[in-house]
Amino acid sequence: MKNILVGLFIAIFLTGCNTEVKDKKIIDTNSAPTASVTVSDSEIYDTETTTFTATASDSDGSIASYLWQQIDGVGGSMSSTNSATMTFDPPDVTSPVLFTFKLTVTDNEGLSITRMVTVNVIDFNSPNDTNSAPTASVTVSDSEIY
Repeated sequence: MKNILVGLFIAIFLTGCNTEVKDKKIIDTNSAPTASVTVSDSEIYDTETTTFTATASDSDGSIASYLWQQIDGVGGSMSSTNSATMTFDPPDVTSPVLFTFKLTVTDNEGLSITRMVTVNVIDFNSPNDTNSAPTASVTVSDSEIY
């Protein structure tokens, strides 16, 4: 009889537990982070270093990581690719070249967001560059000197 009562008690107890578990729902409320990118200049000479700055936040947690990647354009040197601020030293170019970079920001629960940014790298010595300093040549003969 004692075994029957214990068995009955366990059955009733477990049935009640299952009912409560069925009524409760677990909802993941993690929101992806937000991010934006600013660049010191969208058109740079091949002799200039440019700085990219990410501004990121996570409304329900914190930012766990930043990752900058160059996805278009050949050459150049990136530094601080795992921080909010990255610098890029472009290669020498002989004509304008577009360089595209991807930023991935990941929050503390693993959700991420990506942003793309493009800069145009131009040749510092380009004759077609309207921002280049003017050049001039002067020829002086002895007969013109007073």
